[in-house]
Amino acid sequence: MRDAHVIVMFEPAHRGEKLRITEQVNEVFGPFEDGDAAEKWLNDQLADRFKDVDRLWLIVPLSDPIALLPVNRN
Repeated sequence: MRDAHVIVMFEPAHRGEKLRITEQVNEVFGPFEDGDAAEKWLNDQLADRFKDVDRLWLIVPLSDPIALLPVNRN
């Protein structure tokens, strides 16, 4: 998983809320083998489930030291 990526789901702050970006992170999914695999999983598994809910998605590559850690859950 040298090019491992994760998907970060954000729930944007509502009008009047003053949330830091870290307070808007809703969930992290992965790791995935690469960015293409992450994007495919996002489209296949999450896009339809959250189509009526205000969510933003960020696909992020993991740095090499992190990618080498054993991961057995989200």
